[in-house]
Amino acid sequence: MTVAPERPSSATGASLPLTGADEIRFAHIDAQLDALLPRGGKPVYDSVVIAGGKGITAWTLAARLARSEQFAGKVVVAGEPVAETRQIANGCSMRGASADWLSYAVRRPQAELIRRIAGPAFAGQPVATRQLTAMARPGIDGHWEIGPAAAWQGGRRGSNRPVMYGGRNSRMAGAMREMLDAGAIVDVDDPIRSLDDARALAPGRKPLFVNLTKNPKLFGASAPPIQRVTLAWQCALRAGSGGLRHPLTGTTAFAPLVHRDGAVNVGYFTPFADPLSPDATWYGLMVRPVRSGPEKIDKAREVAALREEVLGIAEAVGLEPVDVEETCFGGLAPAPAFGAPNRSAPGTLELRRLATPGAIAYYADGILGGAIGGVVAAEALIRGHDPHDAVVKALKPIRWFNDLWWFETARIPKLVDLAIGTSRLTTRIAMAYPHSYSLNHWASRA
Repeated sequence: MTVAPERPSSATGASLPLTGADEIRFAHIDAQLDALLPRGGKPVYDSVVIAGGKGITAWTLAARLARSEQFAGKVVVAGEPVAETRQIANGCSMRGASADWLSYAVRRPQAELIRRIAGPAFAGQPVATRQLTAMARPGIDGHWEIGPAAAWQGGRRGSNRPVMYGGRNSRMAGAMREMLDAGAIVDVDDPIRSLDDARALAPGRKPLFVNLTKNPKLFGASAPPIQRVTLAWQCALRAGSGGLRHPLTGTTAFAPLVHRDGAVNVGYFTPFADPLSPDATWYGLMVRPVRSGPEKIDKAREVAALREEVLGIAEAVGLEPVDVEETCFGGLAPAPAFGAPNRSAPGTLELRRLATPGAIAYYADGILGGAIGGVVAAEALIRGHDPHDAVVKALKPIRWFNDLWWFETARIPKLVDLAIGTSRLTTRIAMAYPHSYSLNHWASRA
């Protein structure tokens, strides 16, 4: 394996100074980490080899380790680089809380992170301060209709904290790579295909091997059978010539629900920015939960139906697709089993599995899992704690919220349809827990 040449840092300017808001965010995370991981211990491992990914989770873990005395210069990140294209694969909705943890990992202002994600040409920030939901149904004339919409976070006027940012996932990963201390990591573009490959790259005598590849058996872990999946279709959007329609506003994240064929599909339409698609100012997604393995699913039919839902609902709220065949992505993602993940083998950390808190591509959880999981794993290593146990404990509330929403939409869809489709009052009652209750797991701390 060869070490890739150092990539130049971004030319967007010097780091912004820390503000009072960033100090509040970082102090809150410090307090959470101290409660989870008491200080005073000594690292068990002397180096870290991260296999695969080079996405948000990998760079978050590497960034926090790179600015520590114990691991600076002893972190290897190996795998193919993330290609930045207009196609918006993977999640594009980043909770405000995720931005807090990502900024903390690199110890840089949140505004700088968002600026790098949105690009220098975007005016303002692609941010939502309130979240609404409603049932959506196709009308007899072929046009989609939106039912009574009610806020489940942010109320009528919106929160005074960022609840959600929208941006291309690969650009988020690129922003993290640009802001970390590049001189304190070793970046290898060749993939790791075995434990022996990982050992050959280790810069220390007692390394920890972190698996962020899609191969759960890379380091010898077991792979339980897949019993549930999510399907999704998404694309970049912009406001049409007639402008936004109710219930959208410029700072609203809208989660339309569609009851179809025994499940409730969950949508997400958020403000969005992408320097590769500068005219795209919105992002639309529909996700379907399925209680079976991938071999029993007609993937093409399901993805096509989700595409029709995204485009139909987009039209109903005044949005239109942006170069749909270039920006769209549809696919299937396995979801982990319910409950806590199996233990990582000694000397390894199955971080991809651990940082997936419940059904992925669902309830906007993937980026949050990677942000918290990456920081917590790094802090556990620095402070001499077991990173597996620390990540499991840190993400337990998120896993519970995600799996409860999965249960509601996949197991009792008629009840969800009745509650949310009846009135704004019943919607607010139905969304009180865990959705409204979990505001602090969504919104930035300041």
